[in-house]
Amino acid sequence: MDRYESLNALRGLGAIAIVAAHLLSTLDNYTYPSNFIFSKLIPISSDIVFLFMLLSAFSMCCGYYHKFKAKQIDLNHFYKRRYSRVLPFFAVLIAIDFVVNPSVSEIYEAFANLTLLFGLLPNADIHVVGVGWFLGLIFIFYMIFPFFVFLIDNKKRAWLALLITLALHYLATSYFSRPELVVKSVDKFNIVYCLPAFVMGGILFLYKDELKRWTRCKSVVLVAAVFATVLFFATDQITFLAKTTLFSIWIVYAIVDSNSILLSNKFMNYIGSISMEIYLCHMAIYRLIEKMGAVSIIDSAILNYVTVLLMTVLGSVLFSHIVKFIFFPKTALFIDKYLRKSPAK
Repeated sequence: MDRYESLNALRGLGAIAIVAAHLLSTLDNYTYPSNFIFSKLIPISSDIVFLFMLLSAFSMCCGYYHKFKAKQIDLNHFYKRRYSRVLPFFAVLIAIDFVVNPSVSEIYEAFANLTLLFGLLPNADIHVVGVGWFLGLIFIFYMIFPFFVFLIDNKKRAWLALLITLALHYLATSYFSRPELVVKSVDKFNIVYCLPAFVMGGILFLYKDELKRWTRCKSVVLVAAVFATVLFFATDQITFLAKTTLFSIWIVYAIVDSNSILLSNKFMNYIGSISMEIYLCHMAIYRLIEKMGAVSIIDSAILNYVTVLLMTVLGSVLFSHIVKFIFFPKTALFIDKYLRKSPAK
C-alpha cells in the first residue's frame, strides 16, 4: 500500500481549520472585522469536511480497491477494522457527553451513535457529540464501499459515475428538496448529496500513478492550486462543485509533491494522525474552557478569538494524544494480561 504523508498533513490542517470555523460561529458575542479572513476564509473552513470525504475515498481505495476487485477481502475483517478505528474514541466522547448531560434523549442518541448507523436515519438531529454526524456519513460510505468499487471499476466508468452522482446531487438539492417531498432540504448530512466528492476521491486514486509522474512540475501544480484558491474566493461562487474541485486540486498537489517539507514532516504527520480525534473532541474541549470562564477573557475580539482557538487546539491535541496513544494502549494491555490470567474453561 502506497503511503502519502502529505495527504495526512491535509487532514491535520483541515481539522484545525474546522475548529477555527466552529469557534468563530460559537464566539458570537464579539464583533469581528469585516475582512477576508473573518468574513470568508474562516467561515468557509467548516466545509473542509468535503476534503475529508475526498481523502477518505482515496485512502480507502489505496487500502482495499484492488483487494475487493481481486476478491481477496474478508468482510468480517474489513468491517471489524472500520469499527475498531472509529468507535473507541467516539465512545469515550459519547460517555463524557452523557455524564455531563444525562437524560433519556441522551441515552437514545448515544445508542444511535454507538451503532455508527445513525447516518441512515432521515433528518437525524443528534446533539450527543454533534460533530459526529460526519462519522455517520463516512460509515455509510464504508457500508457501500463494495458497490463504490464497482462504480469506479475503470476510469471511463468512474467519470460516468461522477456525472451521474452530480446529476443526482442536483436533483436532491432542487427537485427532491421541495417542502412537499421532504421535511428538511437535502444537504451535506446526506450521502446522496456528498457522493460526488467520494467518487472524485476514487477518480484521483485511479490517476495516482500518472500524477506521481508530475513531480518535476510540482511548482506549476502549486501555482495552479493557489490560482484556483484565489479564483474560488474572488468569484464568490462557493458551490458544492466549486469546493470539491478546489479540494481535488490541492490533493493533486499533495500527491505530486509528496515529499514537500511543509506537508511531509514529523509535526504534520503527527497532527494528521490525530486529525479525526481533534475534529471529534474540539467542541467538548471548548465547552470545558467555557465552564472555566476562559472564553471571554480579553476585550479585543481578535486577540480573544486567537487565544481561545489556541487553547482549544492545544487541549484537543493533548486529549487526543492521551486517549489514543496512552489510555487505549494501556487498556488493551491490561485486558490482554487479564485474559491470559483467566483460567481456561
